[in-house]
Amino acid sequence: TSTYESKNTSAEHLLAFYKTFDEIKDQRFDGMIITGGKIKGGRVNGTGDHRIVMAFAVLGAFAENETVIEGYNAINKSYPAFFEDFKSLGGKADVITNR
Repeated sequence: TSTYESKNTSAEHLLAFYKTFDEIKDQRFDGMIITGGKIKGGRVNGTGDHRIVMAFAVLGAFAENETVIEGYNAINKSYPAFFEDFKSLGGKADVITNR
């Protein structure tokens, strides 16, 4: 929050719930670290969740084969221009039908 200015979230909310890296860098949390492994690609279901769709899109960018995301239009909830921005950054995404 020290260098980020949100357009949609109040400063009070950010200060209450988010910390800077410097504030937490020496703390230990439950979680996971993912390293290595090859991503094959395939067909995935976005489960109607915009966050899942965007995560699969980024993951699919590193897959060996194509990744088909069913229900991709869930991104319209929070980030309708996601795939345009994704492509402008070098990602590849196309809408397919009858597949």
